[in-house]
Amino acid sequence: MPDKENLFNKFEEILYVKPKSLLRKLVQKSFIKLLSISSGNKFLFYKKKIIIILERFVSFFRYFNIIFLRLKYPQYLSLPSKHLHAICVTNKFLKVLKPKKIDFF
Repeated sequence: MPDKENLFNKFEEILYVKPKSLLRKLVQKSFIKLLSISSGNKFLFYKKKIIIILERFVSFFRYFNIIFLRLKYPQYLSLPSKHLHAICVTNKFLKVLKPKKIDFF
């Protein structure tokens, strides 16, 4: 019996991958290298702490993103924030599909 995850990955096709910018890639590699050199044995401990700090920053940033979406789409002001985010993601998805001439709606 085939594994469901492998079966899904076999038929999966990625329509769009947002590439990392060169600057971000260089900063990430240099930061990891600097952290591994400076911390030595506690590299994994510090890496986990930094990931926790970044996750908190991202959750804090989401609140500002919701405020921005409420200003961007004032006609949907009464919608919950997750619905508003879904509308924004759908609009981005449709913009990606437009050059490929795929029309779902």
